[in-house]
Order: sequence, then C-alpha cells, then structure tokens
Amino acid sequence: MTPEQKKAAIIAALSGSAEAYKRAAAMFRFSRQLTSSYKKREEKWREIDLKRFSLRAATPEDSRQLALWREALQFEAGNPLGLPAEILRSRQETAFRRCLGCCYFAPEMWRDFAVFESFYDIGASDAIWRKAIAAMPQSSLLRLAYADMLENRGDVAAARAAYEEMAETAGNPAEWVAFQRFLRRTEGVSSSREAFRRARLALLRPEIFVAAGKKAREN
Repeated sequence: MTPEQKKAAIIAALSGSAEAYKRAAAMFRFSRQLTSSYKKREEKWREIDLKRFSLRAATPEDSRQLALWREALQFEAGNPLGLPAEILRSRQETAFRRCLGCCYFAPEMWRDFAVFESFYDIGASDAIWRKAIAAMPQSSLLRLAYADMLENRGDVAAARAAYEEMAETAGNPAEWVAFQRFLRRTEGVSSSREAFRRARLALLRPEIFVAAGKKAREN
C-alpha cells in the first residue's frame, strides 16, 4: 500500500469513527430525553387514584383528583414521547377512557373528550356527546356545550333539535336564555319571543324576563 493509500485509509477510518460517534451521541441524547419523559409521565400518574370512582368534585379530594386527571391528559396531549400521530391518538383515547372510568359524573371531562374526538371523527364525537348527556341528563354544561358545538359546526338544524330536546326538561333559566339567543341569531325575533313564551309557562323565574327585556331594548 502506497503512502497515499495509507493516508486515504486512515482518513476514511477516522471519518467513519466520527460518524459512528455522532450517531451514538444522538442515540444517547434521545435515550436520556425518553427516560426523562417516562419519569415525568410516571410523576403525573402516580397520585391519581384509579380505584376512586364517580368523582363529582363534591369533596376537596375529588377536586384534587380531577385536577390531577386534567394535568395527566394535558401531558399526554403534549406528546412527550414523540409518538407517531396515530399511536398518539390511540394513547390519548385510552387516557380519556381511563379518566371517565373514575370521572364518569364530571361533565367537563366528557366535554373535553368529545372535543378531542371531533378533530378525528365527527361521528364518534357526537356519540360521546350523546353518551355524556345520557349519563348526566340534568347537566346544563353538557347540553349547552353540545348545542353550541353543533351551531359552530354549521349544523343549525341539529343545534335546534338539541335545544328543543333540552327544553323538554329544562329547569335552569340559563338553558332557556341560551335557547332564546340561539333562535334570535338563527331565526329572528319572533322565534325568540315564542321561546320566551314557552319559558314563561315552563318556569317563572326573573332571569327569563331580564333576558327578554334586554333583547327587546336591543330592537
């Protein structure tokens, strides 16, 4: 082997070693980041009591557990492990379902799950909304959020149907006020006034009359 050939071989060997070192260093950094992410994830889940069912935020510990669930779900959404999109979605769905096993009567958890699912599958999202409302039929938060979501989606007919369903059992003045405002936005003053008439017959509470008076002044 000539001196030039030896020199070229040495340079090639050193170059290969440098590339191997870079790859090894990159893998080491990734391994450290992955280990750190797993530790953080474990910390988020450690204090969650998976045996504590039917959380309703009725006690300080219930409120703390709900807050821990929200933190865990937000952490998963940040994709700390760098998972591919489809695997991340599956992991988040699993986390939401585990959450609802303990937080079945927490309407905001159902709402967050339905909103999350709406980015991937509208039909699945609607099914979650309906299941949530069936679980808590008296929840104004769920009924109003569902109707609002349908309106924002552009499905005014479905939103009206959701409001009508709510009106059948509405016992909260806020539900009737929201229905009046929806009808005024989508159908006009006459429909809103008709909703006020129905509300007046359904429940005599001052909130209904105050809301109707404000709308009348706006005209």
